Amino acid sequence: MSEELSLTDLALVQSKKDTVNEFSLKITPEKLIIPSSGHLDVQITNPDTGRKFLVSVILTSLSLEITRVWYMKDGKEEVKRSQPDDFCHMFEDDKKTVYFRISHAKTLVRPFERSKRKEKIQNPFLNPLVSLDTPEGSVKIECFEEFESESELSGWITSKWLELSAESKSLEVKEKFLEFQKNQKRRNRLKKIVLEDEVKEKEKMVEDKEYPSQRCVNEAKKRLKEKRDNLNEKVFFGKLAENR
Repeated sequence: MSEELSLTDLALVQSKKDTVNEFSLKITPEKLIIPSSGHLDVQITNPDTGRKFLVSVILTSLSLEITRVWYMKDGKEEVKRSQPDDFCHMFEDDKKTVYFRISHAKTLVRPFERSKRKEKIQNPFLNPLVSLDTPEGSVKIECFEEFESESELSGWITSKWLELSAESKSLEVKEKFLEFQKNQKRRNRLKKIVLEDEVKEKEKMVEDKEYPSQRCVNEAKKRLKEKRDNLNEKVFFGKLAENR
């Protein structure tokens, strides 16, 4: 059993909480603009080498991708393995800066289509979890700090969203983005579709319980939502096929 913290220890914990609530890493440049005939190298630096951070970078874009990730060690470049839309890096020892390159995709890609962990999605371009306001999309940078003592904090996450922009505005990009927006609007309309009798469906899910607990009811609601979402997806893809 862990020992109780003294008032001094509690004050120290609160102080660390207040510190890590702020995004601790420095991102250069501040505005991410990719030139029409080139790429943009982005630098993430840990100004406080006394603190260890894990950084996660996720790019969501229709027309851009991460083509290179590297850091300096003993005066030499060390290239990291990465997906075209994400990578992780641990700031420790002398690895206080990590660099990544954003380039125009050689072929117009659909959000998350390239990532192996998304292969199960029938059509990643229609992934309901993806939301884009522009074809270029955005980069999400999550900063996770771990503390050595369990009595302090198990960890803390802060995030920063950076909008991407590119000088290239090709007709193909615009057409693909319009298609993406149209499909998202269709999906949002289909979210209103409900099962024929949801009350009976809920009752059926808890009928073997004489006095169903709130937990059972919540699980039934969750299963019902999944059933409804699956139905909506089938209808959505059916309508999409009809229009092609």
